[in-house]
Amino acid sequence: MDLAVVFADMRGSTATAERIGDRAFTELIDRFFQTSSNVLIGEGALLGRLAGDSASGFFVPGLAGPEFARAALNSAVELLKATGHGGGDGEPWIPLGVGVHAGHAYLGLVGSPGGAMELTALGDDINVGARLGDAAGVGEILASVQLCHLVGLNTGDLEQRQLSLKGKESSVEVVVITPN
Repeated sequence: MDLAVVFADMRGSTATAERIGDRAFTELIDRFFQTSSNVLIGEGALLGRLAGDSASGFFVPGLAGPEFARAALNSAVELLKATGHGGGDGEPWIPLGVGVHAGHAYLGLVGSPGGAMELTALGDDINVGARLGDAAGVGEILASVQLCHLVGLNTGDLEQRQLSLKGKESSVEVVVITPN
């Protein structure tokens, strides 16, 4: 099915956990999961796995509406703003990089009936979105040009990069977006 994906990943989590200790790190990650869940669900996402120091959301037309790709991009911007990136005083309360991409994927249950099952999205475009999230710097959204075209975003004034992503034969063209 058609969908858009958002992957938000904390930068420097290992060093942060070591520096602030288990209790404070748990509280930080709990706040991040609450914030990211609220932002993603608020824009119409199905939550992906909230794992370790990252969160993901899947935006499908049937839930997020025909502007599902725009909803994904909006949620990426709102997530950075909600975590203290882009304007304001001081450092963000959690350093994040975000990837957003649109394409096609399988969205459904994996596992065995009567056993463990999980709703997930699988496929090449999901992997691209995850790799963009991995590649984004603190306070950056790496948005695929494919998503930007779908949204109708004028990318002329935005920084553009060609990325070689782990496991991909072809490079991926992205634009860098930072919240205002």
